[in-house]
Order: sequence, then structure tokens, then C-alpha cells
Amino acid sequence: MLSGRRRTGLVTRGLWAFLLCLLLAPLARADDEVASLTPCECRDCLKLLKLSAQAEGKLYQDRLPLALKTLNESIARYKTDQAYRESFDGKTKIFFCELWGTVEDELGVVRDYQIPQEQKKLFANDMRCLPKIGGSTDPATCEIDSDMMLINEVTSPCQQIHLAVLAHELVHVKDCQGQKLKPTWKNQAGGSCREAFAGKSTPTPEQVVQFVQQTFDTELHAHKVESEVEALLINELNKQCSPNDYSTRMTKRPKYQEAVTFLQRARNYTYPAGK
Repeated sequence: MLSGRRRTGLVTRGLWAFLLCLLLAPLARADDEVASLTPCECRDCLKLLKLSAQAEGKLYQDRLPLALKTLNESIARYKTDQAYRESFDGKTKIFFCELWGTVEDELGVVRDYQIPQEQKKLFANDMRCLPKIGGSTDPATCEIDSDMMLINEVTSPCQQIHLAVLAHELVHVKDCQGQKLKPTWKNQAGGSCREAFAGKSTPTPEQVVQFVQQTFDTELHAHKVESEVEALLINELNKQCSPNDYSTRMTKRPKYQEAVTFLQRARNYTYPAGK
């Protein structure tokens, strides 16, 4: 993971969405236009997205032990290998930057390689189910990227798919607000990590490990809730597409209590006023 964000007091959600549509028009023409699904087509897409969310969550779950092992091995080497340690502090390298590069690599494996591969398999025959852009939440500020979310709303093939993405991001917001560690180091200015932190205090190795644990934990949580929100939305659309399969009892089951909460938050979400 609507009401629209106002860039100024005069720009309404409708106008901003219209301007985004104009901006995205060349992209749409170049890519067979943004799909517009019927309720029953949307339901079928949500079934694929539910499978995708479950698979993506498992990718994070499976990668976490390897990411922690790699980081802890680097930290242990730094503490015990004097020559290795001396190649960093006060010289051309900063150990935090070495660890942060490992973090980015591990997250990149999941986000940039494994997830696209999984989506390619699941959506091979129906890529129209995927919105043109997803969502993003800043782990330092706990704020959703409103511009990305508005583009997601405009380019999602149906409103229910946008709601599932938004519910996912709202889980990240809730998790972030409950975390003690905020990775403010991501906002350091500089052309590179080494330039940003040259001569400055850096986050401790333990903080880097904690950040990785937090990041993978919230991804697992968000994908779990997203898949359950998609199940709720499928159930709602069944009322139109397969009345005999429709059951209002689903929303009363304890299993879906958290998903019902985040789906309602997504439906009531409003963008923060422009600064």
C-alpha cells in the first residue's frame, strides 16, 4: 500500500489525479494502456495477487537467516581480525558502509530479483493484474510516499487492487511507529556512504542487525495482512460474481480481524495536507 493529497490549498484530489492521468498517458499508450477490469476480472486478479503476496512473504522469511548470518560473520571478523579492522577506521573505508552495502544487497536479492521472478511465473498470462507502480513507506519517518500511492491508485486496474496495496503500506506505518530504532542514517547527505559518514559517528553494527530484523519482520507482517485483505475483497466480489459462494461470515472470523481493520483504514485513508 482514497482521498487525494493537496499540493496546495487549491489543488484537489480530482484535479491532481487528472494531472497524473495526463502525465501517464504516454506510458499508457506505450504499454497497451492501463487495464480496466470488470468486478469479476478484478476478483480473478485478486486471487493471483493473494498467491503472490503469500509467496513474497515466504521469500523474505527464507532470506532473513542468510542475511543475518552474512552480517554477523562480517561483524565477528571485524572484532577478531586486526588487519581487517585496520583496513577501515580512519582510512579509505567505513565499516558501517560495508555492512550497509550487505543490507542493500540482501534486500535487493528479494526485491529486485526473487519477487519479479515469482511475479513473472504467477502473472505470465495476465500481467494486466499488476499496477504500474507499487507503494513505499519511509522507515525513518513512518510516512507513506503519497505521490507513489496516488500513481498506484490511478494505474491500478481496479480499486480493490489499490486498496490491497494501500493496506500493505499501512501495516508498514503501524509497525514503524512501534519500533524504537529509526534508521535516520538513510538521510545523511553525500555522494556515497563513505562521503556521508567520513569523520562522523556511524550506527553501530548491532543497530544494522536490528534494522534488518525489523525490515524483514514488517515485510512478513505486511504481506500476510495483504493476502488476507485480498481474501476479504475476493469474498466481497463473490457477491456479484458467484452469489452461491458469497458469505458475510468471513469478516466475523478471528483469523481476519486484523485484515478487516487494515482494509477499513485503507478505505478511510486521506493524504496528509501538502506542506
